[in-house]
Amino acid sequence: MLKIFKNNKQLSEKEIFYEHADSMMYLCMRYLKKKEDAEEALQNGFLKVFANLKQFTPEHEYSFRAWIKKIMINECLMMLRQNHKMFTLSIDNEHFDMPAEQSDNCTVEYLFDLLKNLPEGYRTVFNLYVIEGYKHNEIAEMLQISESTSRSQLHKARTMLQNRINSDNSTNVKSWKQTS
Repeated sequence: MLKIFKNNKQLSEKEIFYEHADSMMYLCMRYLKKKEDAEEALQNGFLKVFANLKQFTPEHEYSFRAWIKKIMINECLMMLRQNHKMFTLSIDNEHFDMPAEQSDNCTVEYLFDLLKNLPEGYRTVFNLYVIEGYKHNEIAEMLQISESTSRSQLHKARTMLQNRINSDNSTNVKSWKQTS
């Protein structure tokens, strides 16, 4: 087994799992709506991690986590493809840059819930672009779609999120005014 170290201590597969399971489960939940699907992706991902440990070559101290993360993302994308419900067809030849609206009422749980309720194609592109930092050409290659579809999906995801946040804020303001 490849020796994976943390603070000069060799970690077992069990320790590697417990070290990364929570953050990787959170990552899987961002892509897959159902908890059962996320758990399956997590399990399959860790099976691939452990099966391929000998192929991992560390470049720096954070590369092992990045390697696991890439495996988990690929596992989630594979599950989405297998379910055949990844994308609605939409081709726009425009590039959209929308400012992110900020809200004092946004919590991590609230934003996570908003993401979970996006259609799968929108959610996947949003996660890859905004959260993971991939470029549209990389997303297009990963998902086997055009760059314009990636841009369109991102634009629609942002629009849906913005509308939902605005709607929720409007509801909160109305209820606050009624109680005042």
